[in-house]
Amino acid sequence: MKQENSFFKPKGYVHFSSKLSLSDQEWVVNYCQNPKKVRQHSFYPFILRNIKSRRFRIEKDCYGRKDKGAKRTASVKERPICYANHLDAAIYTYYAHKIKEKYEAYLSKKPKLNEAVIAYRSIPVAPDSKTNKSTISFVKEIVHEIRNYPLKEFAVICLDISSFFDGLDHKILKQQWAKIMDRENGLSSDEYQVFKNVTRFSYVHYHDVFKESEHNHGAKHPNTLYFKEVDSFFSSSEDFRENIQKKKLIQRSDQRKGIPQGSPISATLANLYMLDFDERLIDKIAWKNCLYRRYSDDLLLICPKKDIDTYIQYLKDEIRHLKLEIQDKKTQIYLFTKNDDSLTLQEQKIIDGKRVTLAKKNVKLEYLGFEFDGKVMRLKSSSLSKYFRQMKRTVRRSAFYASTTGKDNGTPYIFRKGLYRRFSYIGAKRRLIYKRKMIKEGVFNWEKTQKMNWGNFLSYAFKAIRELDKADSEAIRKQVRGHFKKLNERIAYYTEINDLDNYPK
Repeated sequence: MKQENSFFKPKGYVHFSSKLSLSDQEWVVNYCQNPKKVRQHSFYPFILRNIKSRRFRIEKDCYGRKDKGAKRTASVKERPICYANHLDAAIYTYYAHKIKEKYEAYLSKKPKLNEAVIAYRSIPVAPDSKTNKSTISFVKEIVHEIRNYPLKEFAVICLDISSFFDGLDHKILKQQWAKIMDRENGLSSDEYQVFKNVTRFSYVHYHDVFKESEHNHGAKHPNTLYFKEVDSFFSSSEDFRENIQKKKLIQRSDQRKGIPQGSPISATLANLYMLDFDERLIDKIAWKNCLYRRYSDDLLLICPKKDIDTYIQYLKDEIRHLKLEIQDKKTQIYLFTKNDDSLTLQEQKIIDGKRVTLAKKNVKLEYLGFEFDGKVMRLKSSSLSKYFRQMKRTVRRSAFYASTTGKDNGTPYIFRKGLYRRFSYIGAKRRLIYKRKMIKEGVFNWEKTQKMNWGNFLSYAFKAIRELDKADSEAIRKQVRGHFKKLNERIAYYTEINDLDNYPK
């Protein structure tokens, strides 16, 4: 087990008060471990920011049929993420660390349960290994189980819990917290203070904070905060009260359910909330040729074909005991049939309470960023398409904003270094970030930071190629093989035309 003060990890985002650094570790750790200090601590509101992602899908009816002339439509999905103030985040992290120790100790006594919960945990690849499993490892294990399933006909059921973090009941969560900490009389006073502020939490929208703190940072756009090296949105607590509290920008959450997604303790509490559900399901499927995995709110169950309806109904009934719901429209059932050494599959969905086989030819099981067609694993097609769309869009923008004086013929001069780092194998290697610092006027030096550049999309693809079986590795290698050629072709295309206003999209 790691040392108790290993929970302290300074973050670089801008919040209501100053950032913490490694030099603050001693007093921050002492503060978080002092129940009296935590009991009396005044928590700041969270800052809420909506993370948007675009999705492109072909128009289909509920049975999976595509009409002639159907178009690819784009939709925007918003995910509200809450950021805690830096000292508040340290407190949340410390109490998450305490809960996690008890939670992991409980799971370690039950191997099947320990294998089933795979999200928000550090699971070693081997007992003595320092390397932890990734989603690649989890999907590899599931595909291995599918390939070696003992029955000829079986099913893989993928279910999704509706509004997971927003739907966690506070009463049940409090009981689970007290139970895992072995507290018969409920939470201690300091634990209750943390519980209260992560359930009945308050928040301020990010753009309101940015706008009201303009006098302190002078940035025109949130993206420029990093380059301005802003330490905090407000210079003092009085400045915060004057610009946030008095202007009534603080909003309150639901008083009976929901926790903020993105806080340091939320993931641990979500796993804790589902503990009894996971345990009951493991007991239910014991010795019945079944496999259960849960990644946050995504449930996966492998079972005999004849038991599909029984298990789906059981899952729905059990999840209602936690005051949550499973979405029928997102429930996917994949029927596998073994033919000699090969697997064929069909996809079913629940429509009006009944299982309906979709009219799809190339059916693929999609899970945790991968897809499996019964033969080989590949990267999810939509993820690969998103990567190439971003590549094309970024090259186009680079060309649009490039100086036209870089060449005699007036064509734009595109700086390739940044594009290669984002979209090619050149930037796939993970490395420490160096930051330019001025020593004296006109003289700069590069100094090492505590931040890591985690690579790009290809970093994950190359990791999958290294870890998966030969056939699966080769399939993924073929998916990304031509990326460098496509990137250079796109750059060449834009540097050979002059009409910047008529660039193709």
